[in-house]
This record gives sequence, C-alpha cells and structure tokens, in this order.
Amino acid sequence: ARRVHAPEAEPPLIEREDADRVDALITRDHFLPGRISVSAAHLMGGCGMGRDATDSVTDAWGRVHGLPWLRVADSSLFPDTLEINPYLTIMGLADRVAEGIRDDMAA
Repeated sequence: ARRVHAPEAEPPLIEREDADRVDALITRDHFLPGRISVSAAHLMGGCGMGRDATDSVTDAWGRVHGLPWLRVADSSLFPDTLEINPYLTIMGLADRVAEGIRDDMAA
C-alpha cells in the first residue's frame, strides 16, 4: 500500500516512507486501548415473518403476503438485528425458503 488510514478518532496517515517504523506507529503511537473504533454492519430486518400482513411482510416460508410468488430469503426476514454473526441463520432461512419453493412447485 502507498497509504494506510488507521481506524481511530485521530488517525495517522502512514506513508510508504514510514514502512520501516510502521510497527512503532501502530503499537506505540496510535493503537492505544480505548482509541480504536472498530465497527461492522450486518443489515437485517424489514421483511419480518408472521401470520398475516397486519404484523409482518412474509409468512414463515418467506412468501410475501398478497404476492405468494414473491419470496424473501435473506436477513430481511429477521425481526431485528442479531448480536451474533448471522451467516448460519441466513443460510438456514434460505434453505427453508428453497424447500418451500420446491414443495410448491411439486404440488
């Protein structure tokens, strides 16, 4: 990299010329406890599952109420943000929605 922007409130700009002392910049000068701001986003919710359109967007199989041919198969089905990595839950929901599509097509 030619430049590195560090994730903190007053980030240093580390130039290529600083490469020989980058460890000192990181450990001694800038990355002190309480100074690093780390964040991540897993956007979720918006098309929650439920029994009818009065309190939800989809049914338990991801079918949009009133539009049974339209499915939602991602983290939009969550009622709110999870406090864990959602990967496995999303995969499980997508598998369930796919199972419902398969069953509907076989009927």
